[in-house]
Amino acid sequence: MEPISIIIAALGAGAIAAAKDTAGTAVKDAYQGLKTLIKKNCTQFSLI
Repeated sequence: MEPISIIIAALGAGAIAAAKDTAGTAVKDAYQGLKTLIKKNCTQFSLI
């Protein structure tokens, strides 16, 4: 394998790993926002 191919493969693997972390964080943030919205609406209508 040529050195440039190794570098490109390493960069690609790093980009994929970073994308997974970012996507995971985005899902967690969206879930937290949804929970907050539900809690806000439920307390507004005295369901909790």
